[in-house]
Amino acid sequence: MPRVPAVCALRGVLDSPGSVTTQARCHPPVPTDPTKARYYRKQIPLFTLVDKMKLWPSRRGILHGVKTFEPRGPYAIIETHCGRRMVVHDSKHSRAARWLRNKWFAEACPQCRIPEWKLQKYAATHFKRGYGSHLRGE
Repeated sequence: MPRVPAVCALRGVLDSPGSVTTQARCHPPVPTDPTKARYYRKQIPLFTLVDKMKLWPSRRGILHGVKTFEPRGPYAIIETHCGRRMVVHDSKHSRAARWLRNKWFAEACPQCRIPEWKLQKYAATHFKRGYGSHLRGE
């Protein structure tokens, strides 16, 4: 029986199904180093921050992964990976903005399945008043 090459959704047809390089090429690499320090301005709009980080802290302290983010004027509709939809208001000083900046959360949502590298990247992010990216046009 002839060998059929493995197929990866990201790369197409691969060499041999059991090779180490096949497994490495099938799984997408981490976009950037999760432990590298990132600096954002402290008082940036909440919508810009959520659109960049793709994370949302609930009122109970559970950190959700954002699946879709649709801004509609001063409000936005957020849909999480666990299927919850919520309408949020844009504010630099809101509870959610403070919780994102200060990294206050009890746990990550188990249904959203936020990857470990994303939580490490979030933990390595710093918010400074006079230094960092304004997240304009990114």
